[in-house]
Amino acid sequence: MSRFSRNVLILVLSIAWVFQAVSAEIQPLVINETKTKVIVFGESTLHDFTSEVTRFDLNIKVNGETGDVESARFSFNFAALDSDNKKRDKTMLKWLSHEDYPTGTFSSSKITHVNNQWVIEGTLSLHGVEKKIRFPFDLKRENEKYVIDAKKVIDYQDWDLELIKVMGFLKVFPGLEITIHVEGRPTA
Repeated sequence: MSRFSRNVLILVLSIAWVFQAVSAEIQPLVINETKTKVIVFGESTLHDFTSEVTRFDLNIKVNGETGDVESARFSFNFAALDSDNKKRDKTMLKWLSHEDYPTGTFSSSKITHVNNQWVIEGTLSLHGVEKKIRFPFDLKRENEKYVIDAKKVIDYQDWDLELIKVMGFLKVFPGLEITIHVEGRPTA
């Protein structure tokens, strides 16, 4: 083997080793679906209500060396919202134009940790409209277990959803509080 060929081989193997080391650090979390909850809280003129997202796809990747959250993607079908009131859920799906826009998604674009506060930025897509949002979250690591908690109030009118009115004077206020509790462990 010539000296040039040996140097090229060493360079290729070095690059492969560095790429493998870097890519091996990023690991997906295995989400504990029984302990992970996504809740939407709304207020109306007469009463408050809570809807839980009962089925979802959540992909969170963490850095195996630092333990930092690197990325997050969340999606769900609006039919998986359960307010414990079938009539309300059916009305909600109609209001959301579920047949035309069946899913909601959030994809992170940037995650930072400044002054002991985690902040995630990304795009929230609802009702065919994409909006950039950012919100703080808490991250706790206990051995291999990750616990992530976040809360964000969004104005549903920002996604071209009409103010919900019933009988002309009863309404659902536009601020919806989304609470997320995630528990998971990195893949081995």
